[in-house]
Amino acid sequence: MKNDILFIGCLVSYIGNVTVDVPKGKPDKGYREEGPIVREPHNVYPSSIVGLPDYPIEDVVLENIEVKYEGGASKEVAYASPDALTQIPEKISDYPEFSMFGELPAWGFYVRHAKGVTMKNVKISYKDEDFRIPMIFDDVKALKLVDVSIPTVKSAPAILLHKTDNNTIKKIISPLSKTETVKIQR
Repeated sequence: MKNDILFIGCLVSYIGNVTVDVPKGKPDKGYREEGPIVREPHNVYPSSIVGLPDYPIEDVVLENIEVKYEGGASKEVAYASPDALTQIPEKISDYPEFSMFGELPAWGFYVRHAKGVTMKNVKISYKDEDFRIPMIFDDVKALKLVDVSIPTVKSAPAILLHKTDNNTIKKIISPLSKTETVKIQR
């Protein structure tokens, strides 16, 4: 068994000073709180912060975080179009299982139904090129992105904002132009 910590009945609103490598396969294999085996074909899941339509996740701060993904997603394995965000099912009865949505159109972070999310000094990258969008924020209020680095993104956009408002976005580092880095969808 791996050295891990089990938190029961606590409220965590701040996570900081963390570096994570997300491999292909089942990254939680061997942990005490190992999740279920996902049977349908899928690419590596993004990190998700997901509430419910009438009950958003609130006041989350991720600071000094680096996440390195394996990448290498294939449209032949599974594909979800970023233009079809409204078609991603809610699956309220399956909440909070990470795989409840099936394939997602993001490889780094997928944030949905949230309020007051702050990402400060966050870096995400992949080892093998990934066609998906690095970060998607869907139905997020009061989003703050400050000093966010996405050095490995190859195609626009690096960040997709869908039905978000009251955002603060500063110092986004990506190889894309400013106009390609952030896309706003209504």
